[in-house]
Amino acid sequence: MPPAVDVAKSEPLASPIRTRLQRLQWWVLARLNIIGLTATLLIMGVLFSSLSPYFLTVRNLLNIGRAVSIRGIVAAGLTLVLITGGIDLSIGSNMAATGMLIAFMLRAGWPVALAVLAGIAFGAALGLITSFFVTKVGINPLITTLGMMSIVRGLGYVVSEGVSISLPGDSVLPVLSRGRVLGIPNPLILWLAICLVCYLLLKYTRFGQYVFAIGGNENACRVAGVRVNRVKTLTYVICASLAGFGGVLLTSLGGGASPTNAMGTELDIVASVVLGGISLSGGTGSILGTVLGTLVLGTINNGLTLIGMRSYWQVALRGVILMLAVTLDVLRTGGVHRRG
Repeated sequence: MPPAVDVAKSEPLASPIRTRLQRLQWWVLARLNIIGLTATLLIMGVLFSSLSPYFLTVRNLLNIGRAVSIRGIVAAGLTLVLITGGIDLSIGSNMAATGMLIAFMLRAGWPVALAVLAGIAFGAALGLITSFFVTKVGINPLITTLGMMSIVRGLGYVVSEGVSISLPGDSVLPVLSRGRVLGIPNPLILWLAICLVCYLLLKYTRFGQYVFAIGGNENACRVAGVRVNRVKTLTYVICASLAGFGGVLLTSLGGGASPTNAMGTELDIVASVVLGGISLSGGTGSILGTVLGTLVLGTINNGLTLIGMRSYWQVALRGVILMLAVTLDVLRTGGVHRRG
């Protein structure tokens, strides 16, 4: 006859093991998107390096980082807006208008530092206007930002009369985007620094807690006394400020500004953020996911260019990726939500 099992003694031994397994399961599920994006980057690295000997060179990898950095900076700001359940489709128009403004200022003799600050302030003002219609008037964020996108883009055409504006020949602004520190492109350094600040803001501040809480249940936050409108306004202002800074970098990189700059960029940025795990319904996401999503799209563009794929096929592929990202968001809805 087998010996009786002492449940009182075996249960305490099994409980810690079961608890660790459950924690491991939740840890993996919560970071499944991050793990998937990392694996995707590795697979693409193997694939493109086998198709092109130039892909895994240090020069090309730095080129990828510089190419995605401007959009990545704007994507970091959009991450905050999307987590609250909002959206901002005017970021591309913001970038173009800010570029036009700073080009006008520099040609008028403004100091570079002052012109850059004015450009960022202009972007922030656009975000403040957007947030007013979203939080005070109560217009849907999608409709509001679509309207702002058309208004700001149209004003750029009116002010410039549809022509490009080049920077003064002696301007030092191009150094901002073309310079390097220890061989690393300045835009890449700025992108990583801004992402670090946004990460710390979301992870360790009360404002970050409110951002996630509002995206999870806005009505409950209002009942709890959270100043929802103020928090949402700050997210739109931060996003628009970073879009303005992105416009400054874009102007710096191109040596001038055009009312057509950054046209369609907003869709690429939304795709990278959603691909990174940000839910369109709000309440979940991470800066790390946004960084990885941005890198995935940038790596695809770079790799396809190296293997000679025509540009219009790349545009179609980006549309497919956007649809895929939204589909993944729908599948994630109701799943594990993790902030960080």
